[in-house]
Amino acid sequence: MWVGNFKLQEPLPDLRQPHVIGSLSPWVDVGRSATIALERLERDIDARDLASLATPGRYFDFTRYRPTIYSIEGRRETSIPNVHVRYARGHAGVDFVTMHLLEPHANTDEYVDSIVALMQRLGVKRYCRIGSMWSDVPHTRPLPVMATLNGDDMGLPGTMSRQQRRYSGRTSIMNLVGSRALEQGIEDANILVRLPSIARLEEDHNGVSRLLGTLCYMYGFPEGLADNQEGEQQYQQVSRQIEQNPELRYYLKELEATYDSWVASEGIRPLGPPYSMPPGLEHLLDDIEDQL
Repeated sequence: MWVGNFKLQEPLPDLRQPHVIGSLSPWVDVGRSATIALERLERDIDARDLASLATPGRYFDFTRYRPTIYSIEGRRETSIPNVHVRYARGHAGVDFVTMHLLEPHANTDEYVDSIVALMQRLGVKRYCRIGSMWSDVPHTRPLPVMATLNGDDMGLPGTMSRQQRRYSGRTSIMNLVGSRALEQGIEDANILVRLPSIARLEEDHNGVSRLLGTLCYMYGFPEGLADNQEGEQQYQQVSRQIEQNPELRYYLKELEATYDSWVASEGIRPLGPPYSMPPGLEHLLDDIEDQL
């Protein structure tokens, strides 16, 4: 069966009020936190293959998203970048569809329309995109998470209010997926964790834990899914490295002071400050960027 440019495996599963949980690479996936979180979730809920693009080359430049060569029992195989869609049975009458989305390089409208058409065919009730981005937050404090539904704050424990800071600037064309899905009666949810730019880890498992912790609260997944032992070890190592650099130590103290003063003034649990940097800190960060 075909839906847009997606080829679906048949027979199609009979999904109950399915919710999509998706990630978007490379945009809003710094530290690969969203990708790793989605992969961990798929293993936990035993997600099974459902669909992929029939001709991914219509949308992706393979000099930017490189194919991968690997060996299976002595045979050389090539893995071509694609959008992978999987499904899993849930509970309380809600099943799940996972989507590993990539930003397109061509035929954008057709690509977005295919994704929305697929959600309509599957009877999706909510499209929830998880992501991560760099921010001037201290790694020594709880990482702020923003969670919205149809543009409004969800008010979940441990999340920050969207009203604290509204982003203006470059964005992804893939935001059209959420807005067009909303036009078709599909709820549009976003969960975004802010990661410390002072660390800039290739794989930030603290971000993974914060995303999964929010999903666990929303959907009742086992709390062990958000285990953060590896993330804690990562940030301990970051602290040891910062301790050896006077400029980074100064920068970290300023970030902590900004964070703590905001929490104290608001009189609420640390959901995350507006993160406006004191004068001079932005220049300092530029100077030490190569040391990060």
